[in-house]
Amino acid sequence: MSEIINLYKQIGETPYQAILKFKQKYPEYQKEKISCAGRLDPLAQGVLLLLIGDENKNRLYYEKLRKNYEFEILFGVCTDTYDLLGEIKKSSSIFNTNLSELQKQIAEIMPSFIGKQSQLYPPYSAVRVKGHPLFYWSRHKKLNSINIPQHQIEIYNLKILDNYLITIKNLEEVVTKNINKVEGNFRQKEILETWQVFYKEYRGKEIPILKMEISCTSGTYVRQFIHDIGKKLKIPTVTFSIKRTAIGSYEIKESVKI
Repeated sequence: MSEIINLYKQIGETPYQAILKFKQKYPEYQKEKISCAGRLDPLAQGVLLLLIGDENKNRLYYEKLRKNYEFEILFGVCTDTYDLLGEIKKSSSIFNTNLSELQKQIAEIMPSFIGKQSQLYPPYSAVRVKGHPLFYWSRHKKLNSINIPQHQIEIYNLKILDNYLITIKNLEEVVTKNINKVEGNFRQKEILETWQVFYKEYRGKEIPILKMEISCTSGTYVRQFIHDIGKKLKIPTVTFSIKRTAIGSYEIKESVKI
C-alpha cells in the first residue's frame, strides 16, 4: 500500500496520538506503517500529512513542502516553551493597550522577517544537542551549558488578520481547557500553577492578541518566530494558538477529522 492522508490534528494530541486515533477509526490501516511528514506541537491544530506504507519512501519530498499557518500572539507574557503549555517566565503591564498602535508597531517590523534567515531552535524542541533533545536540557535547567543551534529558514509572506482584547477570565478558561486536553507528562500541574499566579496578579485586566498568517519553509518554528517578535518589540510574547492551514497543495478544508 502507498497512500497519503491529509489528517486534521486536534488540540491536545501529539502526532503519534493522532496516528493511533486514525488507526482506531480505520482498522484497515492497523498493520500499515504510518508516519507523519512534519510535526505539530500538542497545542497546535490543523493539517498533518500521514504517510502510509511505501509512501514513507517519499518523506523528504513532503517534508520540504511550503507550510502555511494562522496563529495568534498573546502580548504581555512569556513562557519557557513560547506557547501556553509552558511555565510563565516574564510578564509586563501591556494590558489595556491601544490595539491600533500595537498593530502599527508589528506592521513596521514585519518586513525585517521576510526572506531567508537563521532561526534559533526553541528551548523546548526535539533537535538533539550532545546526544539529548533540547527539551532535555531545558527540563534539567542546563541550557546554559550548551549552545542552542540555529537553522536556515525562509519566510515568504506575513499578513495581519485581526486583533482583539481577551479578559483574564476568558484567558484562564482557554489555557485550562487546552492544557487539560494534553495527555502524557508535559508538566501540566506545574504549568497551571504558574498561570494561576499570573491570573491573580492581573485579575480584571484585558490582554491584547494579534492574529496573523505566515507562509514559510518547512522547519520554521512559529513559536520561535513569535518569541523573536517580542524580543524586537521588547515586549513579552507567547503563542496563543497555531493552526496549520496548508502543506503544499494539501489544504485544511480537505483534512479528515476524527
